[in-house]
Amino acid sequence: MTERQKQFLKNDLFYELRMLLGASKMASLSSERKLGNLENYFKDSAYLHIRNLYNFFSECSIHDARVHEFVDCDFDLQLYKKWKGPLHNHVLHIKDTRTRANNIKSGGHLNKMVQTFTEDIKNLWQDWIEATADKTEKELLQSLLLKAQEQADDDYNNSTLIIKER
Repeated sequence: MTERQKQFLKNDLFYELRMLLGASKMASLSSERKLGNLENYFKDSAYLHIRNLYNFFSECSIHDARVHEFVDCDFDLQLYKKWKGPLHNHVLHIKDTRTRANNIKSGGHLNKMVQTFTEDIKNLWQDWIEATADKTEKELLQSLLLKAQEQADDDYNNSTLIIKER
């Protein structure tokens, strides 16, 4: 791993993971406490980071970094492939078709998928760790995942103290 790649992991990619895990936790808290539209603010943030991380793992964007710059491995992207259209068309683009029923797959609604996407991306990250041969890189990836999860948990726990039960 080059120094540039290491810095990318520690800064840019960690930021994406950290923001996803935090937004996902805060969306759950907002739902649990029935905080109305606040839940949607966090879901929208989660969707953005979900898209960025799926793009990283799926290599679907020619302008973004790709996991294969780090490891030669095939990742299970079935969930993303199933939901890519609704995720992009309904949430991440503004056009007249976004209000149509294009956000439902196999009876499930996109609005209920944030936690599922988050778990899937955490699994992809774990698969990346397992596929990585370099011990230093493996340890870095593991530490970034743990750090992101700890910080998201801290945000959730601190917020529960601020937000009163409704």
